[in-house]
Amino acid sequence: MTTGPREISNLGIDASKQYALNQKELAPELLRDAQATRGRMEVSVISPARPFDIKFEIGYKSIWAHFDEPADLSAAAANLFIHLLVPSLGGADMLSQLLDRVAEPHLQKLLKQQLDDEEIYRMIQGRLRQFSKG
Repeated sequence: MTTGPREISNLGIDASKQYALNQKELAPELLRDAQATRGRMEVSVISPARPFDIKFEIGYKSIWAHFDEPADLSAAAANLFIHLLVPSLGGADMLSQLLDRVAEPHLQKLLKQQLDDEEIYRMIQGRLRQFSKG
């Protein structure tokens, strides 16, 4: 006796009872882990190598040219970024002095924004140093 495809609406009350029973009996962590594991599972299949594949090295990665990194690469990377957003304006002290001397509202607004940006930039640089030191 064969049965046709079934829809959720045709399952009846037994499926709901079994689901509720499973929810009570099984640990919630086990159910949650089982659902999370499903997406991470994969089946690896190794196909047999044919003589043609072996001869012409199909599927093998080969290095055509190997270059060593420059000796001073880490020193150059450390000095890649400057410590100020706009070095010609100076640090926060010089910006605040300049802000006191400027009378135009548009320039004051610009300098205040620059002060805020410098503070944010300093915080970012501090975080980067914190993570690079370990």
